Amino acid sequence: MKFKDYFSNTFETSEHHYIPSLRSRYYSCRNEQAVEAVRAIARKLNAFVKYVDHERHEIIFEAKNYSGTATLVSVSYTVTAVDFMVITQSLLPLGKGKKIIEEYYRELDNVIPFKDIGLYH
Repeated sequence: MKFKDYFSNTFETSEHHYIPSLRSRYYSCRNEQAVEAVRAIARKLNAFVKYVDHERHEIIFEAKNYSGTATLVSVSYTVTAVDFMVITQSLLPLGKGKKIIEEYYRELDNVIPFKDIGLYH
């Protein structure tokens, strides 16, 4: 992690992220299964699912100290990419957003079959 990341309230995953744990993750499942898994995990982690956009394949959730968006992209009929963006509400976050995203990914790995990280890098 870069020094400035300790003071950032916003963390987002991407295909080519310089932090390996924040690279896009791919799962062997259909988009609908991934949506249900992310919704269940958000509830498990005490986050309130505010909105599910089935057209854009996004899930917007909010917890006491953070809010986030999960974006799901169907790469093929049986492969779905999951990306997160988390915004923390803290004066001194110390990389908390990164830890939250890693926790969501750990939970997803236990619920749906994990395929790969950064599949197309």
